[in-house]
Amino acid sequence: MSKAVKAFEFKQCTNILKSTGKKAGNLRELRDTISQISDKSIIHHTYHYFIKRQVFEYTNDFAHWAGESLEERALSEHLSNIDPLMRTSLRY
Repeated sequence: MSKAVKAFEFKQCTNILKSTGKKAGNLRELRDTISQISDKSIIHHTYHYFIKRQVFEYTNDFAHWAGESLEERALSEHLSNIDPLMRTSLRY
């Protein structure tokens, strides 16, 4: 009696973005809002650059916003150096 081999099933990923309705206009608002939003939102803003596998100056949305909107290059560089894959938790 031979064992039936289960076929590999190929799937594709579809993301649907949903606005939280929350915005930050400065660093204090960013800090306060990050403490209020879901982990799913933080994951989206930190990991989707890795999923795209494209080379960007910034490695996450937070770094991009700090560098381009606030013109805070040092902060942007610091935020770009955060490796989300090395974290065991999103919260401190």
